Amino acid sequence: MKLIEVILTCFLLRLYCVSANVHSINVGANLTDFMHVRKKRSLIFNGSGTIKLSVGPSGAVNLADPVTWRSLVCSYTVQGGQYSIPSAPIYPWDKWEDTFARKSRLLHNSQPELASNNFETDESRLFFYTLLEALMSQRGVNGRQCLLRSICQNAQVDQHVGLLSEILDTVLTPGVEDLDKSYRGAREAGVAGADCFKLYAECPAGLNWLDSYLDYF
Repeated sequence: MKLIEVILTCFLLRLYCVSANVHSINVGANLTDFMHVRKKRSLIFNGSGTIKLSVGPSGAVNLADPVTWRSLVCSYTVQGGQYSIPSAPIYPWDKWEDTFARKSRLLHNSQPELASNNFETDESRLFFYTLLEALMSQRGVNGRQCLLRSICQNAQVDQHVGLLSEILDTVLTPGVEDLDKSYRGAREAGVAGADCFKLYAECPAGLNWLDSYLDYF
């Protein structure tokens, strides 16, 4: 019985795949061309399904049936309509696009030496730093000072233990990207053993939410 169910399921899946490709076959094409046609694969499926909201109680109905696996369920539902699932991607960083573009433009205008071959043209770290500063500033603190203090303190950690600590070390370690000088200056100050709290006094202890994730000692 189970073998028949498996065969029937495979047949239905094959029938569905064939019917989905019928529209792409020209009239008069032979069977070989028909069987080898396949839709182009994509990460996002345009014209996908719909979503529907249904709310209501559901309960089992007692039956005087000797067969134990048969049952009856009574449901009352209220449907909230059907909505097409959007296929256009939504990027969360679009919220800070204006802030990032403005900061990137000011950076290149104020430091023309970044155009030399000593630095890579990779703005992903600059975007991430801009995002962190914007999030910190929303909490009523100086976002730039708090990020610089985190970079400074992270440079003083002898050994990073754990996956989260390694990720933070990668994020808070400026590389060879075209960044503002203050970021590399913060790391150099931390490596030299400077007092990060005095150096960045505008971000006192307890106001930087990165403090709870960085293990300094």
